Amino acid sequence: MITEDKMFEQLTEENVLGVYKKPNISYFEPKQSLYSKSAIKKIAEWVAEKLEFSVGGSIESIVKKIGGELVFLGPSNIMQVGDEQLGAILIHEQFKFQIFIPNYTLEFRDRFTIAHELGHYFLHYIFTDERKPLIAARGVSNKVEAEANHFAACFLMPEDEFRNDYSKMNLSQLSSKYQVSKLAINVRASYLGIQL
Repeated sequence: MITEDKMFEQLTEENVLGVYKKPNISYFEPKQSLYSKSAIKKIAEWVAEKLEFSVGGSIESIVKKIGGELVFLGPSNIMQVGDEQLGAILIHEQFKFQIFIPNYTLEFRDRFTIAHELGHYFLHYIFTDERKPLIAARGVSNKVEAEANHFAACFLMPEDEFRNDYSKMNLSQLSSKYQVSKLAINVRASYLGIQL
């Protein structure tokens, strides 16, 4: 039987994502964008509008629309830290990227993970001065991850509509409408300073 430490040694970025990397291309980790939270909100809402994404809509079709591919990985291939399964994105060039997510997690969680990875694509690749091939996986800075999380929340739960719905719906109804977990609903509400 393989030990947990040995298993994590084998779950390196290279072992998991290496088969998708293009030969002779150097991949870089994303750098913090330095966009304000307000700017990230505007970018996320602008992207949703331009891609005709509506609340609760298919995020998978958005990925395909912009040339991305979803790759679902089993427990032996996904990068994990403790109990946390991690998604990742590998960007080769504009309109050519893969998003890696666990194949055993719930759909609502997957939607947030996919939106988070799209945050890396737009904030750390599309809306930058330098478009270099990127890999955002385990080990990316907390500030870069926070930017991608904020993008995902704004993309999936746009502030104005969310505020309006929050006063009229219970937690289950909100989760169903926005197609995100109840935890994501609570975190978004807390960030916006609103309560049920």
